[in-house]
Amino acid sequence: MAALRSRTSRLMLMAVLVTASFGGGQNPEVQALDRGIKYKERGMLTEAIAEFTRAIEIHPYFAEAYHRRGAVYITKGDYDQGMADCDEAIALSPLYQSAFVCRAAAYSYKGEYEEALSDFRRAIAISPPNWEAYYGRGLTYTKTGNYDQAIADYDKALEIDPIHAAPYVYVNRAQAYFLQHAYDKAWQDIERARAEGYFINAELLSRLQSASGKEHGDPSQGAENISVGRTNADVYRDDQYS
Repeated sequence: MAALRSRTSRLMLMAVLVTASFGGGQNPEVQALDRGIKYKERGMLTEAIAEFTRAIEIHPYFAEAYHRRGAVYITKGDYDQGMADCDEAIALSPLYQSAFVCRAAAYSYKGEYEEALSDFRRAIAISPPNWEAYYGRGLTYTKTGNYDQAIADYDKALEIDPIHAAPYVYVNRAQAYFLQHAYDKAWQDIERARAEGYFINAELLSRLQSASGKEHGDPSQGAENISVGRTNADVYRDDQYS
């Protein structure tokens, strides 16, 4: 049954794309999806959900609309609804890598770490390499105390996409080093983050200063407010894993 739904979804999506290509414009479900994406980018989450829902009502087999709506629900903290939408996206498109990342994030938020790790592994097994899958798994490994594996995953995220991964990886890898008592390495990542203008979490910096006996600059420096010690809500932006 799932295989039939998946095949039906692909055929219907192909029909949507072909019609849009030769019809001189976008179909209404694609227009609704695009409006939802724009609302999400502007932080208008209720409006984004409404547009993604409209896209689903027009085209019930639209896996991307389910996934993007699920991502917004997760951003809002409605993890169960977000996971339900990710489930639907995966049922419609079993190799939908970003839907696995999205669902894994929800599991991690809920403290269901084994389930989160399982979904991150499934995302990683699908090509192409996805920095968010490694980054999210690294955060989950940090939460479970597996700091060596967390650091390895953060390294891999940076290798895949240093531009997008760096704002998130540096401060969280610094935390993993801190928890390993590898204070010099932690400071190196703190300084990398500061050099790029990213916000340094004041609590982590204070604890690192106290533990290492060193002072390294002003914690108020930087522009990005990256939350240390938990999956950053915005790192699972739906536009990054569509």
